[in-house]
Parts: sequence; structure tokens; C-alpha cells
Amino acid sequence: MNEFRTIVEVGHSADKLKVGDKVFTMGSCFSDEITDRLMRKKIECNSNPYGVVYNPMSIERQVERIVYKAMDYPDVEVVVRDGAYHSLMAHSKLGADSKEQLTENLRAATAKAHEDMKSAKMIVLTLGTAWVYKYMRFVVANCHKLPASDFDRVMMAVNEVSLSLRNAIRMIRQLNDEAIVVLTVSPIRHLKDTAHGNAISKSTLLLGVEDAIMRAADPKVVYFPSYEIILDDLRDYRFYAEDMVHPSEVAVDYVFEKFMDVYFDDKLKEYAKEGESLSKLMAHRPMGHESDIEKHMQTINEKLGLFNEKWGTRIC
Repeated sequence: MNEFRTIVEVGHSADKLKVGDKVFTMGSCFSDEITDRLMRKKIECNSNPYGVVYNPMSIERQVERIVYKAMDYPDVEVVVRDGAYHSLMAHSKLGADSKEQLTENLRAATAKAHEDMKSAKMIVLTLGTAWVYKYMRFVVANCHKLPASDFDRVMMAVNEVSLSLRNAIRMIRQLNDEAIVVLTVSPIRHLKDTAHGNAISKSTLLLGVEDAIMRAADPKVVYFPSYEIILDDLRDYRFYAEDMVHPSEVAVDYVFEKFMDVYFDDKLKEYAKEGESLSKLMAHRPMGHESDIEKHMQTINEKLGLFNEKWGTRIC
């Protein structure tokens, strides 16, 4: 036996990202992990304009708002907690001291997301769970720590997952008919549902994704096996964080390397490597005299200028 592990084959993609292409991601906090690595490599990316979102039905509704550039939001989704106004369809980072300001925050996020999704070369939808929470029959994206008794918790069926994803894809195509749409299932474990409940939820997502891709019959709608890489390739607790729920930095880096192998062309891989080095240089904060800091800033400006000149970018 030459291998003592299962290496997950990720396949190949005829469609590749190139230098200057933009990426748009939506979904669970695993999508933020991918976005963080894209941005470190100086690849432009908009991630979760309304904050993290875990279930396919909420993703569908957020996509609907983005595509149709919705500027009005129903009263049923607005709640008040600790004196602040929040939307049940968005993270608390968009919260405000007044309903009017909350609406403005949502409008600004929607308008920017519309333009970013429209210009994206790749759109990644990361699914975290098949469980949904309903507030007065309204499916929410964020419960804002309101009492559990205020919500009905329901598991989506496979056909509902598929339908929500197909609806999201159909709307995305109305705004952007060229982007690669990547569907993936988050490897982050939802153990509050119990190990068995987490397995049922993830299985429902996987079956729904498979059905949606088959029915969409769109060659640019594809699946990337984030879940399988962590669960089958790196099936060892060494690759989990201390909470034994989230993948470790090393594990996410490994997944991202596989992602680059599939979707980056050779020039973008070179660009990404140089962009990562530049990010590390820019993040470094020298300790010492003011002259040392000035010298460091001068080095950054020189490297930044050379990087932009070489790649035709305007990174700052």
C-alpha cells in the first residue's frame, strides 16, 4: 500500500479564473475563510453582503434581493434587541439605532452586492445546514439571540434544497450569465444538532446540491468537494481547531490549495503567490525607531508599485 489516506480527486475545470477576475461568495462562515485567503492573495472578492447565511432557503432570498436590487424590506423582518434595530435577514453588523438607518444600511449592502455579483467571474455558494428557522412563517437568516420559542425550527427536504438552489441559480443567471457558479457544502460540523443530526443535515444538502446541478443542466454550475476533502482526505482531529468543530488553518489552507488547482490559471497562481507575499509585508509592523518604520513603509510602496506595474492592477 503506497497511500495511507484517501486522496479526494477534485477534477479539472475548463473555466479558469484569470488575473483581474472578481469573486463573489455567499454562505456559511467557511465562505468567509475562502474569501480571507482570496483577499490575502490580492484577489478582489465580496463576501456575504448581509453576513453569514447557513441554509439554502435564506441564500435564495438574499440572492433575490441582490439580483432585483430590492430597496424595501418587510416590517416582519425588523426586530429590536438591546435598543438596536436588526433585520432577521442580515447580520447584526448591519444593525442600527433606528429603523430608517437599518433600511439605509441594507440598501447600501444590496446596491453594492448587485454590482459585485454582476461583475463577478465566479460566484461561490457555501451551504452549512439544511435546518431553517421561521419567524411568523418567515424564514430568517439570523435569529439575533432572540428566544428560541419565537421560532419554528424545520429541516428542509432534499427537493426543497434543490428548488432553492435552482431558483438562486436562475436569478443569478438573469444578472450574470457568464460566471462560474460553484456550490459547496461547508465541512464545519453543527454538533448542536447531535452527530447524527449533523450527518442527516449534511446528507440532505449533498443530495439537494446533486439534484440541483443535474436539473440546472448548466455547464458552468459545478460542485467543489470542500466537505469531502476535510471528512475523507483529512479525516483526523489534527486538522480541527480546538473546538473540534471548525477546520484548522492548515486544513482550510489545504482545501484552498485544491481550489486554486481547479480554478486558477497559471498566471493567476503566480499572481496569488506574489500577492500573498505582498500582504505579509504590508501586515508586518516593525518595532523600533521612526526611521525603521519609514523605511518599512518605503519598501511597501516600492513593492506595491512593482506589483501593480507587473500585473496591470491598482492594488493599494
